[in-house]
Amino acid sequence: MDYFNFKERNLWAGSHLIGLLLIVAGSFAIISPLFFDGNNSLEKVLLISLSTMTIGLIIVCSYGGTLIDFNEKKTKEYYSFCGFQFGTWTELPDISTVSVVSFSNHSTNIPNGISSTFSGFTTHFHVILLANNSDKPPITFEFSNKDSALEKAKFIADKLNVAFENSLQD
Repeated sequence: MDYFNFKERNLWAGSHLIGLLLIVAGSFAIISPLFFDGNNSLEKVLLISLSTMTIGLIIVCSYGGTLIDFNEKKTKEYYSFCGFQFGTWTELPDISTVSVVSFSNHSTNIPNGISSTFSGFTTHFHVILLANNSDKPPITFEFSNKDSALEKAKFIADKLNVAFENSLQD
């Protein structure tokens, strides 16, 4: 069974960051009676901290992705909720080329008076699976790391036995 599993998950941004923060907050709440003197009951502290950590774990363990089965020539776009994947298998189009391209854009945080306003150029690397004579859009995977994108693209091209095209400039 040869699979490629692309997970659309970034633990340091978006809702996954909130999940990590909830886990940290729950961990702090569970050990807080050791450092702070209060009139809270142990049951109340455990209920709040374990609830917060559970919600954080659910958020962190829920994400979308794409799975490619190289043996059966099928693909599945899925959503994983706490380890259970929901999605349907579809036939993989006849792929002719696996290409890696980069996209750069200027990003700016919106000033809100609380957090720092950072701006700069960000570069994302896309692995694109181009199909022969297909009306469907190509399958794409986005990476933030150039080496990872090149490694995964070469792996997919080798498994599908198709041409690999590197459009990146060194």
